[in-house]
Amino acid sequence: MSNKIIIKNKLLAITLILLVILVFYHFKTDRFNSNFVVGVIQTTSQDNESTISLYDNNYSEVNSINLEYGSMSSYFDLPQIHENSMFVIPKGIGNIKELTVVLEFNLVNGKHITHNIEQSNMNSFCVDNDFIYTVNTLNSNSIISRYNRTNQNLTTLTIKNMFIGKLAVNDEKLYAFGFRNTPDNGIESKLFIINTNDLSIIKNIKMSRFGHDQLGAVFDNTSMYFTNSMKYNKTSEKEVPSNLLSILNLKTYAINSIPLKEIYPFQIIQTQGNLYISHFNVVQGIGNKLTIYDKKSKSHKLVTFNHNLAQIIISGNKMFSTDGKYLYVYGIEGSNFSLSKRVDIYNKKANSLHYYVSGFFLK
Repeated sequence: MSNKIIIKNKLLAITLILLVILVFYHFKTDRFNSNFVVGVIQTTSQDNESTISLYDNNYSEVNSINLEYGSMSSYFDLPQIHENSMFVIPKGIGNIKELTVVLEFNLVNGKHITHNIEQSNMNSFCVDNDFIYTVNTLNSNSIISRYNRTNQNLTTLTIKNMFIGKLAVNDEKLYAFGFRNTPDNGIESKLFIINTNDLSIIKNIKMSRFGHDQLGAVFDNTSMYFTNSMKYNKTSEKEVPSNLLSILNLKTYAINSIPLKEIYPFQIIQTQGNLYISHFNVVQGIGNKLTIYDKKSKSHKLVTFNHNLAQIIISGNKMFSTDGKYLYVYGIEGSNFSLSKRVDIYNKKANSLHYYVSGFFLK
């Protein structure tokens, strides 16, 4: 056999081996496995790139889906689940933040679509059956957008001289938390209650005595519970951490507050008659405590963990949490938490671009 034939056969064999490897890699990474329980978002602000990693009930990675959107999700605007979709805001590259969309990821088939809100650098969002609501702030004015998920129509409401940092929706009412600097260098905060049918303002409530930077809110049949992470101290003329959990009566709009045993209340999750409130300084990335508030007895207990609670999700008798490097899975029994699994989810830390874990979600 001539050398030319030998070389030709070797090249053919190498080509076939590479083809088999590529096909195997394609099916391993791109074929969607719907039997996942947890999805983890890793993103970068250096390019329009993000990855959603999906884990099964043994917490083994079963899919890695690459998306061409940068700065996707953050602890200020965590991913949200509505029906069979996960919604998230990708902001784009670095300080440009050029993207104007909300991304919808289908939890059943792994496909995604984007909804063009036509506003960049959104602060917060929420979703109901008919609409996506977003807010961004430009030149000190906040633009609340209502996007119709069926016909893509957009309606906007501008609230002047106010930074709206948090939106929540319930029973055809949109709740918008905002604050602004006052002429005497103080801080004034307000809650705007908005009719979702026409974006008319039903009521605005002065909130300065409760605080500002409301980052978590949940509803029951009669009340909205929300956290206040900061407040303005008139004596020292400085912003200081808050420890207040506030309760809005949905009929009278009266507000009561409960002092908690720890500052920086952040997320608030409602389950089995309890509120679970994480305490986490989003700016500094520090906080490892959790308040369990019994709605019936109005008693509350503080639990300390050995890691930061950058995000928490509670499902049944389990709590999932991340500190930005690991996913922690706890069993819950009363006020006791037993760690059952710790999963390394920061698997792009060696990438040439600076990736970070920006949030996770459950199916």
